[in-house]
Amino acid sequence: SQRSYEGRGWGAFGQSKLENILFTEELQRRADAAGLNWLTVASLHPGVVETDIWRSVPLVGKSSLLTSSLFYNQMLTTEEGANTQIYLATETEQP
Repeated sequence: SQRSYEGRGWGAFGQSKLENILFTEELQRRADAAGLNWLTVASLHPGVVETDIWRSVPLVGKSSLLTSSLFYNQMLTTEEGANTQIYLATETEQP
């Protein structure tokens, strides 16, 4: 089922991001312990991307015309936000 962050705010969102990072670190630790030297895992922050997550943020959501116009004009497009993930998934050299 789809989980909603509504009512729990950014704390729940931030918790889920932390869990992704911790999972990634544990996955790499286990891969290293298993001798899977060819496997590199990564977690990342793609930047501030123009997605629907911003619609419920006070003073940023679409209902606040001035603030949202200034804010949304500075965001990455979803394509730009995906570039880092694509790079990490396809790069053969370790950083």
